[in-house]
Amino acid sequence: MELWLLPKDREPAENILKPDGLTAQPYGVVAPGAGEAKRTWPVDRFVQVCSHLAAECGVKWVIVGNRDDSSKARMMKEAATGTFVDTTARLTITETAAIIERARIFLGNDSGPMHLAAALQIPCIIVSCHPSNGDPNGPNSPVRFGPVGDKHIVLCPSSSRQPCSQTCEATVPHCICEVNEQDVKNAVLATWLRESSK
Repeated sequence: MELWLLPKDREPAENILKPDGLTAQPYGVVAPGAGEAKRTWPVDRFVQVCSHLAAECGVKWVIVGNRDDSSKARMMKEAATGTFVDTTARLTITETAAIIERARIFLGNDSGPMHLAAALQIPCIIVSCHPSNGDPNGPNSPVRFGPVGDKHIVLCPSSSRQPCSQTCEATVPHCICEVNEQDVKNAVLATWLRESSK
């Protein structure tokens, strides 16, 4: 899978990144939203992970998403420590891709921005609602819908929460809440350090 961008896609990204000096240094992209509530890891956990990387490695973060994700972005900027640039509801899909293509890593849920990052060959750390012991052909299975490529990490709950079984059937964040925050921190840190050493 490939994604081709044009100068007209990159110019708005350049204008957003320039004031914070992000055109000249690596940064991470975080996408806290998803098309379904059950696929959204709690925002406060994204805050903890991103703040940890900011403290450990000085990582600056760019938040991407649509209008529905703007409240999550505001919560992150208010609660997190470090530099966060909010681009939610400001860019088209291809302009968002231009933000993502410059990133060192991508952190998020099973969502559209994740697929953009994978198409751009940006290493992804994804939090999934699909239980590891669930149906690999299920509607949210990363076997079917995970990022394409071999440099990505998908973190799933080891098993579902009751009453779910083979897949998460909730309409709110449910099984995804079983994904351990420390595991995500470790995956993001390891990926950042690996990519920084190249």
